[in-house]
Amino acid sequence: HKAQGQIMQCAIIDLESCSGTEAPYVMLSCGRSLEGLLVLHPFSKKKICCHQSEDTCLEEKHQCVLAQQT
Repeated sequence: HKAQGQIMQCAIIDLESCSGTEAPYVMLSCGRSLEGLLVLHPFSKKKICCHQSEDTCLEEKHQCVLAQQT
């Protein structure tokens, strides 16, 4: 996490070793581009995805209803 808040030309990351949903975001967001990003190991999709909050689910349903009404 020493690089948190910094933008780097190149970054080598290991997503499989991180925990939580914030750590992968921090690791990925420090790179300037995909070309400068090296992922060390294959990783599970669960490492970079999280469940939507109940509020987000309700808002998405509300937006779908509004879209159907217009």
